[in-house]
Amino acid sequence: MNIKPTDEAALELALKENREIKTEEKPLDREPILEAILKDLSETSSLKKSSELAEIIFKELRQALPGEFRGVKQAPFMVLNGISRPAILIEVGFLSNQEDCYFLSTDYGKRIIAEKIAEGIRRFGLMVLEERSLKELQSKPAGPVK
Repeated sequence: MNIKPTDEAALELALKENREIKTEEKPLDREPILEAILKDLSETSSLKKSSELAEIIFKELRQALPGEFRGVKQAPFMVLNGISRPAILIEVGFLSNQEDCYFLSTDYGKRIIAEKIAEGIRRFGLMVLEERSLKELQSKPAGPVK
């Protein structure tokens, strides 16, 4: 997957996190060109949808949580590599920040975060269903003209 980081900090974080992940050794078999193209198309579509999902959940969380927000970032995290469905990582605070730590440790804080993430996923799902319905309508042949 060819994910370009949104900034240097995102890239540094991804590199740090990726060093912690042990990977399996894979044989050096080359994929046929068609398979590689299809895989790239799938990952590109998934990356676009992942970005849309991240923006929707970000907006939901921003409405409910106090404090500063760093925005939506992209970087090549290994845990998201090769996933053919929308996938995101969510950072909702820092345990090194006393206010964040307190909020994240309360049942209220956890409930608000879970509800906002769930609402974002629900909104994203409705958006995907609407897009599919429009595509289906556009692909159906027009009925006979009378």
